[in-house]
Parts: sequence; C-alpha cells; structure tokens
Amino acid sequence: MLAKNYPQAKAIVFDFPLVCTVAQEYIEKFGVASQVSTMGGNFFKTELPKDVDVLILGQILHSY
Repeated sequence: MLAKNYPQAKAIVFDFPLVCTVAQEYIEKFGVASQVSTMGGNFFKTELPKDVDVLILGQILHSY
C-alpha cells in the first residue's frame, strides 16, 4: 500500500523464499512490480539489503 500511495517509493520485501512467492502475487495484484521487488533469505544468515532508506522489521524485533 505504501508503494501505491507513494509512486516514487522503491521497496524490497525481504523474507523467507516461500513468503516472497506469496508477496510477489500481491505485488502483481496491486500493480507495483516496478516499485517493489522481493529478496528471499534468512534474517539471521543473509545480509540485509544495502542502500535502502528504511528497513521495516515486522514480526522480528518483538519475537527476539
């Protein structure tokens, strides 16, 4: 929804690969594929994306 409301915004969904598959369906459904990409990985093992303005750590910080 952020991408739909802010057309200049770029985003990366970083999550487990299976979650990224589902996220990609929503990205396409809402027509924001030019703004939003996915990156499969593991929060504890994979280096987080670089050169981003904001990282939103949903369902991470309060769990650990």
